[in-house]
Amino acid sequence: MSNTSPSAGVIHDLGYRHYDGPRHTDAAIARALFFNGLGGAYGIGRTGRAKWIPFVLLIMYILPAFITVGVLSFGLLNELPTKLYNYPSGSAILPSIFVATQAPTIFGRDLRHRSIVLYMARPLSARIYALTRWASMTGAVFLFLLAPLVLLFLGGLLANLNAAELTRQVAPALGVCFLISLGTSSIAGIISSWTLRPGLSIVFSLAVFMLGNGIVAMLQAILQVTGKASMAAEMLGIFSPYAAANGAIHAFEPTTAMILAPSSAAVHALYWVVCIIGPALGVWLIGNRITRGGNR
Repeated sequence: MSNTSPSAGVIHDLGYRHYDGPRHTDAAIARALFFNGLGGAYGIGRTGRAKWIPFVLLIMYILPAFITVGVLSFGLLNELPTKLYNYPSGSAILPSIFVATQAPTIFGRDLRHRSIVLYMARPLSARIYALTRWASMTGAVFLFLLAPLVLLFLGGLLANLNAAELTRQVAPALGVCFLISLGTSSIAGIISSWTLRPGLSIVFSLAVFMLGNGIVAMLQAILQVTGKASMAAEMLGIFSPYAAANGAIHAFEPTTAMILAPSSAAVHALYWVVCIIGPALGVWLIGNRITRGGNR
């Protein structure tokens, strides 16, 4: 008989039969949570309309790229109508809807149904839980944004477009997708974890994404047309996750889709600070909410 005393406060040590066998590590638990969240964002393991909404959005998002590849295959175009790295920002509505509708499932469901208490009873910290859920959402958004770009890239190669030019666009495109994923997942995660009603979470997230993006674009366009563009006007992009991502990548690829692009190293640096500090702050706020929910 083992003399090892059970660790206090761990849920699988509570009961009439003690277990001294192998247990999953924190890394294994986090990995399972990550893939559970990633699959859940695309309806895997869910029921009803939750299964088809993500795929309908994905098909709608890919459709313009699919049509473009079809036109290329008939030789009606000599180049892609848009750069690969401009596609995500040019069709920001569908990615925003995807993030807003799936974030309540990944971030809010465990808090809403009080199952978060069971997670926190295991040897998994609230910070690791929050980071894992955030990584799931970020990965799901990144795959969503990446899908049409892969189709355009492969279609361009099969249509004998300039392979060197297409390949040159890959790194900026991946950078834009990654930074947009970080920003949108953080914003939607904060809203969904603190606003536990799914309907309100979706509305608030969409309002932040669409109003932020629209207001920034409108103000920058007005300032540009009136000839009042300044460094302050260039900084307005930090209030939109899409503009912030493009502003950061603009330091390496000056043709990203921006109305008022950064014109100095200082503004470029500001965009990068926002793209890095913003998600870090988001994970911290989500972790705080998880901690409060797990202690109840």
